Amino acid sequence: MRVSDLGRTVSKATGVSNWILLSFDAAMVVLMTVLAYYARFEGVVPEFFAVWMPVLAIAGVFAYLTMFGVFGLYKVILRYIGIDSLLRLLAATGIGFALLVIVNLFMPIEQDMRPVPMGVLFIQATLVLMGAAGTRLAVRAVLHLHASRSGERQRTLIVGAGSSGPLLLREIKAHPDLEMKVIGFLDDDPVLLGRTIDGVPVLGAIGDLGIVVPEHGVQEVIIAMPSAPAEVISRILEAAIAANVSASVMPQLIAARGSIRTDR
Repeated sequence: MRVSDLGRTVSKATGVSNWILLSFDAAMVVLMTVLAYYARFEGVVPEFFAVWMPVLAIAGVFAYLTMFGVFGLYKVILRYIGIDSLLRLLAATGIGFALLVIVNLFMPIEQDMRPVPMGVLFIQATLVLMGAAGTRLAVRAVLHLHASRSGERQRTLIVGAGSSGPLLLREIKAHPDLEMKVIGFLDDDPVLLGRTIDGVPVLGAIGDLGIVVPEHGVQEVIIAMPSAPAEVISRILEAAIAANVSASVMPQLIAARGSIRTDR
């Protein structure tokens, strides 16, 4: 599949999935509103407050989904959900909560009570945050599991476990169409040896390439060391050739910009 075709496919799928996510969020806000009332009143909602429950559900859907949209949460490709998206979700929920509190403060008081108790609004916001975050993380987990189990993949070894190596690993995991599976890293930093990066182990030092390749059935080596001297890169490429495995270099520009493009 060409990169341009892949881009159109991902764009189309993202649009559909985000509409589904928006609909799910709307249903989730309604459910969390009901749960907030029952949690606040311990299972028995007084009639005075119960009549406002559907009003708050509709207002909550409008407030929270609007804020999710303002913070770009429906433009995110779900397989890339990370800390940045969760922080935006936290901010969007906080502002949505504040808007509902302000509206509630301006509502007329009846029987010395406001239409919606502040406790209900707080519980609703907490449940909405948990529900929205849980949904997105669950979708990411499902996509990750699907990508890791589908089809035969080229067993790939990344040389360099610095900042560029983990970046390359994330991109490979996020693009099943690359048909690659990273089985490990090589790096000369003694602190990293024996550790794992996003579930992938650091198998040894760079000089161990000739041993690691046949031992782990490596089919491809990618060098993710953009700042390494040319002689070091040449030595690694020669070692890969000697081990009878294909090798390529992750360019400096790609590493600096934080994304990759692999034409295979």
